Amino acid sequence: LLKTSGTTGLSKMIPKNIHWRTPYRTKAISAQWGLYEKLCPGILSDWKGVIDLSWQRKTPEAFIGGLPYQSITNRSSAISIDDWMPPWYTESWFSEDSTELISHLQNVLVFFLEKDVKAIVSVNPSTIILLDQLLKENSEQLLYKALKANSNQKNLKKLEYYKKLLQQNEKLSLGHIWPNMRLISCWKSGGASLYLKEVSELFPNAITVPFSSLGTEGVVAIPVDEHPSAMPLAINQGLFEFLPQGDGCSTNHCKKTLKFNELSVGSTYQLITTQANGLYRYNTDDYYKVVEYYKGVPRIEYMGRGATIHSFTGEKLCETDLIAAIEYVENELGINLRPFYCVPTWASVPFYKVYIPAYSKNIKDLGLESIASKIDERICVINEEYGHKRFTR
Repeated sequence: LLKTSGTTGLSKMIPKNIHWRTPYRTKAISAQWGLYEKLCPGILSDWKGVIDLSWQRKTPEAFIGGLPYQSITNRSSAISIDDWMPPWYTESWFSEDSTELISHLQNVLVFFLEKDVKAIVSVNPSTIILLDQLLKENSEQLLYKALKANSNQKNLKKLEYYKKLLQQNEKLSLGHIWPNMRLISCWKSGGASLYLKEVSELFPNAITVPFSSLGTEGVVAIPVDEHPSAMPLAINQGLFEFLPQGDGCSTNHCKKTLKFNELSVGSTYQLITTQANGLYRYNTDDYYKVVEYYKGVPRIEYMGRGATIHSFTGEKLCETDLIAAIEYVENELGINLRPFYCVPTWASVPFYKVYIPAYSKNIKDLGLESIASKIDERICVINEEYGHKRFTR
């Protein structure tokens, strides 16, 4: 069973069966990595030149009815000889030993510090920015670990060069240590696009291609070329239906859905999907814009979730999460925070501003920072994905 992020409530359990994983999802992943190999030849054979941050090796820790239950980014072992597995699956830097993202990324930096990295694959561009921040903030410690772990003379020379840069009061960046970067793959549309300027500044000579549009529920679109933001609909992954934006279903009525070849270029649609994992006419509440037609198939760009959901980096904060958190804090502290509104605010580390009315003596006594912390803590409990992203970016 796969664990969803719980956007509209508690995390859901999505079946992960062999019929879906091998002939469908595995082929989608193979196609995606086939494009990376085409754009950056050799990364699958000389794999020490590619950093894969799109998943991590992880043995299931939770079970429901005897079935393993984990996130789709926690890569378990192969289920058949046809299952696609990355060549670096057994490497220490890809290991489950690092259960927290920060620790995992530090291990990645130590392992690849002296390597000639040419490609980074990350679902979220914010993870690449976080990797750079960790290098800047922990350069001396990471260099010490890398020097201790290396005996190769050529590699030692490179590490000594980085050490000299530090002695000259220069902060190391990913651009310093991987100057030959040729390929970046990550989300490029929706809220993720806000990070792309920083990524391109780190690696100005690299091609950046969109990561596949896929989730726990199934595969939607797969990159086939260097298009900056859109990918062809993965029409052989399932049955896809579309509702024009604004024509969503109500309790008693749902307008007729459109097939993929009935969509108009420039229009935005809500996606309904049927997949081989057992989901039938599943409303993802995801919206896609048709950019063009590619060989008879719509090339689509992810626009975001429904109107009451916002995401900077995959946290998927929705209106009901915020309302539930406010109500909880009001009841706990015996105060009134109504009416309130929330404004997503972009910064190097983005955040949410929650505005409340001119505050009473009770609120003054408690302090705004204390109330803000309690609201934030409660959202972390209500929305697991927000809680994860809150401390990992």
